[in-house]
Amino acid sequence: MVVIVMISHKGFTWFVSRIEELHLSLNGFLSVEYAVDCAFPRVTSLHMNGNSISRWAEMESLGKVFPGLANLVMMDMPMCELTGERPDANFCCLKSLNLGNTNLSSWTELEKLKSFPCLTDVKVHGIPFLEASQDILLGRHRPITR
Repeated sequence: MVVIVMISHKGFTWFVSRIEELHLSLNGFLSVEYAVDCAFPRVTSLHMNGNSISRWAEMESLGKVFPGLANLVMMDMPMCELTGERPDANFCCLKSLNLGNTNLSSWTELEKLKSFPCLTDVKVHGIPFLEASQDILLGRHRPITR
């Protein structure tokens, strides 16, 4: 049984133990706060579109809260860098990542995606520095297939 919960208003909290897909888009989040003992291993798809998170370190926290995450969609966010020594550290199951319309600033940032062990599908449309060279992306990231 698949349970999908749509959350679209600030301050709205919902807990359902069988959630597999979670939409936390357009809430104006600046950061991610969670209880250390809080984990939702059944969540495999998370949508964070249109929030104001600009640091990857905040997104890394989500990997701890959702250890089974296979699909992460974070379009239309002001993120410029995939900072941290190991941006992949908490995303061992992540297969699909959508970074569309973010502010990633260089190939160096996209090269960090190589460290994600299961990542095969990356979407990067609308990133300014890639506008003229998006066809080159697959050649630079061998494990990425889409």
